[in-house]
Amino acid sequence: MNETKQATLYDLTVQAQDVIAKIVESKGELSVELERTLAELDLNTASKIDGYNSLIERLEWEHDYFDYKISGLKKVSLAICKFRERLRDAIRAHMVALDKKEALGNDTRFVRSNCRPKLEVDDALLPMEWKTVVTTYVPDRERIEEALLGGVEIPGAHFTGGEALRSYARTSLNKKRDTKNELSKGEKI
Repeated sequence: MNETKQATLYDLTVQAQDVIAKIVESKGELSVELERTLAELDLNTASKIDGYNSLIERLEWEHDYFDYKISGLKKVSLAICKFRERLRDAIRAHMVALDKKEALGNDTRFVRSNCRPKLEVDDALLPMEWKTVVTTYVPDRERIEEALLGGVEIPGAHFTGGEALRSYARTSLNKKRDTKNELSKGEKI
């Protein structure tokens, strides 16, 4: 009897960690090796489908985790940048107060030098004569969608997709209904 080995949830979790590590290692690039790994996945049994749903959810969690990390790191980066600028401004202000053009350390030298002044504008206080009208063209998505649904061809606009893969928990009520839609044994997705 030709029996294929079923992957356990542990195997799938290890596989997910391996895939995530490879994605992180390649800095987000989906390499040929990762594409090959995806192509080798066997989706022919109910337990595998459940396992792969767990894998998909795990990858979504990892995506959310890295998004969260990015937002946190971005806040840290902005705070560091603001602190650096405030420190430079404080040093400059002290040098101005002491009427010093130069401040010397053991390894560092700060020098106040002339440069072009930075323009700061408060839009709320600025008179209209100093403002420019800017026109921006953006797609009218609602009108385009109505026209496309009405059969009008619009260059640069078309519908894509229209189908999504969703996962739901199976209950005893929908198990009976779903048996007519089930894959026959041996049929692969």
